[in-house]
Amino acid sequence: MGFALNSILEGLMRVYRAEGMAGLWKGSGPSILKVGTREDVRVCCERHLLLICAQAAPQAAVTLTAYEIVLGLLIKMASPVLEIEKLHDSLDAKRKEA
Repeated sequence: MGFALNSILEGLMRVYRAEGMAGLWKGSGPSILKVGTREDVRVCCERHLLLICAQAAPQAAVTLTAYEIVLGLLIKMASPVLEIEKLHDSLDAKRKEA
């Protein structure tokens, strides 16, 4: 069982020879309308979300500040552990050299 056409280009050429340029565009109207409608909805949704985010910005700033404070505390708490791990790594490297 094989394919009727060997490539897309061959298919396009057959349609062009049989029906001309109009044949290549036949049936594309619904697809163009679908894409255009989708883009319209996307733009409207983006504008609406932008307005919502603009109203929520002060709350997001508070959340980001809290996140940065907690992250700073966690880094300070982890730094002694990281220093110990660096010390162990340097001792291991010296043992391997010896």
